[in-house]
Formats: sequence, C-alpha cells, structure tokens
Amino acid sequence: MLVRLAVSMYIVFLTLSCLQFIYGSTGIKQNHQLKIYRNMLKENIRELEEFNEKLRFELKALRGNEEKIAINARSIGYFKNGEGLIWLGERPRVQQNQPTGWIVKRDASVHENLPLFRMISLSIGILAFLLMNFKNKNAYI
Repeated sequence: MLVRLAVSMYIVFLTLSCLQFIYGSTGIKQNHQLKIYRNMLKENIRELEEFNEKLRFELKALRGNEEKIAINARSIGYFKNGEGLIWLGERPRVQQNQPTGWIVKRDASVHENLPLFRMISLSIGILAFLLMNFKNKNAYI
C-alpha cells in the first residue's frame, strides 16, 4: 500500500509539473504570448520613431519660414487678428488627427490556473491509486 501511495503521489507531482510547464503562468504557452506581445511593442515603437522623424523634419522645415507657418495655421483653422475666411460652396473637412501609433495592451485573459491544475493532478493521482488497488485485488482472486 505504501508503494501505491508513493507512486500515486509521484503521478500527482508529475501531472502538476507538466500542466504548469505547458499551460502555467510561466509556461510554454504564456511565453509564446509574451513573445507576440513583445513583437507588437517593437513594431509600435518603430512606427512611433518613424512618425517622430517625420515631425522633426516638418519642424526643421517650418523654423524660420513665417509664410509656411501661416499657411499651415490657416489650413487647420487658425487666423491672425483681422483675417477671415469666406467659404464658397461646401466646407472642406480638415483632418486634425495625426497618426500617433496605436494602443498595445496585453491580453487580459491570462489567469493563474494553479487551483485547476492541482485538482486535475489530484484526481489523476487518486484514480491511479484506485486502479492500482483494483488491479492488486484481482491478482489475488
């Protein structure tokens, strides 16, 4: 009986270890999800750096060029005192939103499954113990 109990405990430990190794919070599956998340962050950083470079180029072009600054200001709806704008026909829509990257967030479905893994492992261990007991009873009959 002691051997059966030891084997069952070993099966519980082995099952729990395998489940944690594959599906646990630091397991293979979670590691793969973190790699995907890291790649998304790297891509977002790359796009933001490109956008930053574009803005730096535009800023360098605008420095010291009062006429270009005034034209850009008028295109987004800013005017000097005494200036006005007369619309003939349909008013064009002004796009004021600049693409500034995108929101990268982790999947919120990451949960700690340790209680479930313990329950599964213990159930398999109890089942193994009972099956070994059933096999030994049949051997003596």
